[in-house]
Amino acid sequence: MEVSTMQRFLIAYDISKNGIRGKVYRLLKKKAVSVQKSVFFFEGTNNELIKLEHRLSSLIENTDSLFVMPCCEACYARSRVYSKQQDNLIAV
Repeated sequence: MEVSTMQRFLIAYDISKNGIRGKVYRLLKKKAVSVQKSVFFFEGTNNELIKLEHRLSSLIENTDSLFVMPCCEACYARSRVYSKQQDNLIAV
């Protein structure tokens, strides 16, 4: 049995319709950490990411976009978040 390793990803979206954007936002808010209004930080296994991507892609339309970028351990260690909004801070 193979052990699932945790991976990190930045997920961003550009969605034109308010209703769809709200659904995507609420789903990501449950599964990831909000970095900005349409940018989230997700940490999970590959299977969890596949399930999340499937759910997200089922919500968006042809004119919408969803960006999922892997964040390797070295890149994560060098990352910084600067924000004046207390609820957006992420400890790195």
